[in-house]
Amino acid sequence: MKSKKDLVFIGPLNINGFVKGGDQAKNRITINEIKPTRVIDTFNWEKRPGLWLEISILIISLYLKKRIIFISTSPNSGLKLLKLIVFFGKLKTKIIFQLIGNLTPKILIKKNLILLSKINYVIVETESMKNRFLEDGLENVIRMRNYKKFSKSRLFERSRFFEKTNYKILFLSRISREKGVELLFELADKFNVSHLQIDIIGPIEENYSNNFLEKVSRFPNISYKGLIDLTNIIEYDNEIDKISSEYDLFIFPTLWDKEGNPGVFIDAFCSGLPIICSNWMDLNEFIEHGKNGFLIEPNTVEEIYHTLDRLYNDLGLMKSLRKNAIESALDYHIENNLNPFLENYC
Repeated sequence: MKSKKDLVFIGPLNINGFVKGGDQAKNRITINEIKPTRVIDTFNWEKRPGLWLEISILIISLYLKKRIIFISTSPNSGLKLLKLIVFFGKLKTKIIFQLIGNLTPKILIKKNLILLSKINYVIVETESMKNRFLEDGLENVIRMRNYKKFSKSRLFERSRFFEKTNYKILFLSRISREKGVELLFELADKFNVSHLQIDIIGPIEENYSNNFLEKVSRFPNISYKGLIDLTNIIEYDNEIDKISSEYDLFIFPTLWDKEGNPGVFIDAFCSGLPIICSNWMDLNEFIEHGKNGFLIEPNTVEEIYHTLDRLYNDLGLMKSLRKNAIESALDYHIENNLNPFLENYC
């Protein structure tokens, strides 16, 4: 897509480091597509006092030149930026706020809703979030699924991997207690799942690292596989081919209270992996129970076990779910989400 004239992107990227969260992954994909004229990386902003000077200089320039500002961050971080930018630069500036994750109670208080009403567009990831805003009188809200860029032709070629079952399950996410990792250890401890291999991939939260690695060492069928970069557009389909050929299922027993539309769901669907996940927050908007995955009651290891047992004793159902997962991936292609927005509203 052609670069939009004077489009400034603001959001966490950790551009010189490894992706440590879904916000950074989404933002790297976003800037690759929108090709902004300027990027302000807000990663680790609390420890970067010079960042606010950079933003202040940008705000001053808003008096002199018409720009589009595309903010893509969590609700609370975005509100702090908006308070500055809206106050100083609204007259000459189109402001777009892409809200990553889910709503917090704080964002729905009256003064914040008034602030959000003063910008051009608020983008949210779920229909439920959009409806909550509409109920509170915010009219400039647009629902847009999370998105990635991938080869549609290679997507359906992955059905060749569905003829065999490896009895391998993938957990791919930030590794923390709130993402439900402890349930995987509880599963291995309470039930006979020695025939299943569970691989865990992702960055480990610093305050959880020692505890997590110690527990991994206890269970021979649970392994930590380190990190994987799925933000490289050129290599994305190659990495997804590897996941598709190696794993059968994706597990996501999250309990995180800011869960929106996880980018890892797109990775799972592109790989043809049905998702077993908590019926939590708005995740039921993405998982069609019994079609492209299964929704389980949060924090119930028994239900995880019975779902796994059912799938591995019904390979026909497994194969059907994998085909449906591939078809679900198309809903999240960047061409069906971000691109139409840019063409129609920017």
